[in-house]
Amino acid sequence: MDGGVEYLKMINLQIQSLIEQKKRELELDSKSLKWLFDLGCGFTEFLTQMFCYLDFSDVQNCRLVSTQWKQFIDDFVFEKHPDITNYYRWVDGSVDNARLFCGGEVRLVCSDTDFIYCAMKDGVIMVFDSQTFIFVKLL
Repeated sequence: MDGGVEYLKMINLQIQSLIEQKKRELELDSKSLKWLFDLGCGFTEFLTQMFCYLDFSDVQNCRLVSTQWKQFIDDFVFEKHPDITNYYRWVDGSVDNARLFCGGEVRLVCSDTDFIYCAMKDGVIMVFDSQTFIFVKLL
């Protein structure tokens, strides 16, 4: 019976040691992640650009990771994300290039994060860059 009790104590100590080790690892991971967001010196701009490459729905999911990610995204990413800047371009008309010159009557206009598509009444579709409003090609 004593051998069984000693064996259980030994297993308990190993489990407690493993738990403490994992806690330290998690703490280090947490500190290193915090360190990335606090680094500054151009790294903030780098992280902002990385978030801007994600779909906006993915950025919204990233806000759920931690309060630090949420704060960073709210402070640095949200207003710079292409989906948001394109939204403001269309709603506010606050950019210099607020007009597209299509050379004819437009039937329908739609866009995604990269391009603006203008369907002309004559059946031609003109494609413009959504960031610069520069003509790209005819379809």
